Amino acid sequence: MRLKILIAVYVVVVLAAGKILLDYFYNESVINAYEEGNYSVNDDMLLAMNVLERYIPYYNNANILYKTGEYVQAEEEYQKAVDQGIPEGKECPVRINMALSVIGQLPSDYKEPKNIDESIKTLKRARDYLTVDDCANDEGTGHSKKAERLKRDIDAEIEELENIKQQQQQQQDQQDQQDQQDQQDQQDQQDQQDQQDQQDQQQQQQMQDMDEKTKQQMEQYQQQSQIDRQNDMDTYSRINSYARWNSDYNNIW
Repeated sequence: MRLKILIAVYVVVVLAAGKILLDYFYNESVINAYEEGNYSVNDDMLLAMNVLERYIPYYNNANILYKTGEYVQAEEEYQKAVDQGIPEGKECPVRINMALSVIGQLPSDYKEPKNIDESIKTLKRARDYLTVDDCANDEGTGHSKKAERLKRDIDAEIEELENIKQQQQQQQDQQDQQDQQDQQDQQDQQDQQDQQDQQDQQQQQQMQDMDEKTKQQMEQYQQQSQIDRQNDMDTYSRINSYARWNSDYNNIW
């Protein structure tokens, strides 16, 4: 009976040792292929062969996706690796690669005004990955020098983008003030023009009123002149009649 137990234990040890060796050599082959530029991977086989360290296939697969420029998928695979549980002391390389995969998602024109807000948000998300597990911190005392260096680079980039954003905001404020001043100037000019038009209309109305008054006066003058001429004609007629009468009278005598 004891012999059977010893044999069973021996078999288990041999299988475990064989499994560890197989995992090691297969992972080494994957890593070597990766370093040689061969980014093909068999997820199922990797998962099946890494029962004890299940984060490794996700981590390796994420590295391959990162290398091929598939940064969103790489971030997802790194997260799966973290979810599997990473041994203490090995978490920072994963965190660093997660941050790099997020940075890789920035567009080529990430400093353009239309992209700055989203770029700052993306960089802050990358920085947050580094501060988990204290790989890096705000005091600069994180236990990963690479994570600290990457965090400083990210912070510098965020500061630059915020300065650009501030300058753009200042320029926009100045432009808004200039536009407001231009609108005020245009309004003042319009008000002056309206006032001038109103004055012109008043003057024109006054001229029309004067013309109408003058016309009425002329009409009155003409009427009066006509009356005066008529009176003069009547007087002249009476005089002439009298003169003719006198003439006739003189002839009689």
